[in-house]
Amino acid sequence: MPLWTWLFLILTPFYLGFALWVIGGFLKKTQRIQTAFPSLSVAVVARDEEAQLPHLFEAFKKLKGRSLISRFLLVDDNSQDKTGKLMDDFCREEEKAMVIHLTDKPSHLPGKKWGITQIMETAQTDFVFFTDADCRPHPEWILRGGRLLDGETGMAIGMVLPENASLFQSLESLSGSLFAFSLASRRQAPYCSGGNMAVSVAAFKEVGGYAGTPVIASGDDMFLLQKIQKYYMIKPMYEKETVVLTRRWYAPGEYAEKNKRKYGKNLYLKLWQKTAFLTAVVYFLLIPCVLWRPGIPLGYAAMLLGLKAGAEMTAFAAGALKAGRKREIFFFPFFALLYPVKIIVFSFWGVWKGYRWKSERSIR
Repeated sequence: MPLWTWLFLILTPFYLGFALWVIGGFLKKTQRIQTAFPSLSVAVVARDEEAQLPHLFEAFKKLKGRSLISRFLLVDDNSQDKTGKLMDDFCREEEKAMVIHLTDKPSHLPGKKWGITQIMETAQTDFVFFTDADCRPHPEWILRGGRLLDGETGMAIGMVLPENASLFQSLESLSGSLFAFSLASRRQAPYCSGGNMAVSVAAFKEVGGYAGTPVIASGDDMFLLQKIQKYYMIKPMYEKETVVLTRRWYAPGEYAEKNKRKYGKNLYLKLWQKTAFLTAVVYFLLIPCVLWRPGIPLGYAAMLLGLKAGAEMTAFAAGALKAGRKREIFFFPFFALLYPVKIIVFSFWGVWKGYRWKSERSIR
């Protein structure tokens, strides 16, 4: 029997069990311990986003429960366009708004990390809701997300879905969010989106912010999550009203950089998560080998693959139903055949060649 068949037979039951574990995460209920609504700030860190900020500020004006928002904290990260001016203009319209203009940053805090650190040091609230310049929060974003927050919660993490996206893009964003949501219930979430997260100010300070995290121009959300979930609960935001839409269009080169940033971080996960990722890559590459020269009856190999695919389908369906996203369920099997290829390509490309955030071109 070929080596790849032995590996296939060993790993397939593992992935079946893991799928059941993910399903169990969706079944866990998210409970809020305190009754008092926490004090909240809303924040964004932006560089050279003059085209996007007017739409974001319009979304801010439409937020319900604005009386619950103590501050709008805006960081102009050394922009070379009118980003800073647009933020100043918003401040003149919105008395709760405050702008922090950055002209430099420590070399060990590239990307948005220095801007986020400044926000967390400035905020005088219990939690800060973060989004990105190209995002459009739902009017009830704060009201619905804020209900999950209490003294035991370190972060709440939500979905960022592309506006007017292709079916593949929707499935990509949804599946990644649901996977993180399931593991968040066990304090094992591998990543989250900086475009939709609420961070406890106390938790941020207690874990030392970004101290000790990898010095790369990305990961401002993921590395913070990895630190905070060691000591605090992570709450997934499933409700449709907590979804944030993004409407940025990427040129081919920007699209590549975005995905290298996103998936290149897979090699900077915690040890068990990194091991699981690399094992998944090996398993995906084993499948064509097993189908080519199985070493066992082909029907048996096909049955095992069918069981694994069924378990994964069930896990996705459980999460999608909880998030109110029924439309994507039917198309998931087709998506699952293509998505691993994209993850593998951009993960290793990002680590091998590096990636940049805006004008920060070095990965290290």
